[in-house]
Amino acid sequence: MAVMFLGSALPALGAGAAPALADDGAPSAAADRTAESRASALAVKTGERVALDVRTTESSQVFANPDGTFAQEMNAAPVRARKNDGTWAPIHTTLVRDASRA
Repeated sequence: MAVMFLGSALPALGAGAAPALADDGAPSAAADRTAESRASALAVKTGERVALDVRTTESSQVFANPDGTFAQEMNAAPVRARKNDGTWAPIHTTLVRDASRA
């Protein structure tokens, strides 16, 4: 079962979610390079939600939504595992112990 939290009150994102402002009130170049700002811009451009891979864990995932908000989906138990190459793969829940290999 996944639980979703919507909006900008997402504590997992911390200060990195808000764009840093330059002295003139415009977002700074550093703010435009954060994973959150890149994902948010891509979500707006494509009209699709975009996963923030840097915020993915075994049991949660954060998405940038096209409307500028972020959503975090959390699971009570792990649903993915990190592979040797650093990518995530779903956990195979159908695996069973082979009694002949005990």
